[in-house]
Amino acid sequence: MNPQKVSWNPDQYLKFGDQRLRPAQDLLARVGLESPGIIYDLGCGTGNTTQLLVDRWPQSQVTGIDSSSEMLEKARNSCPNLDF
Repeated sequence: MNPQKVSWNPDQYLKFGDQRLRPAQDLLARVGLESPGIIYDLGCGTGNTTQLLVDRWPQSQVTGIDSSSEMLEKARNSCPNLDF
């Protein structure tokens, strides 16, 4: 089995940013406020959800992870204060 590199276009992805962010916002509204020590945002894309997690739990160590180098580059440029 040969893994293929998946390429994502961050600008196209962000055209629907509000719709993509809504499920994360709904989920976070249902999660308690107790701060986890470490949070990994798997499939972080452009970092929008990662930023939501940092805003919700600023004292936690939050790291965004994605398989797309293009998405990570956009995330790093959009949220330079976060870890990707």
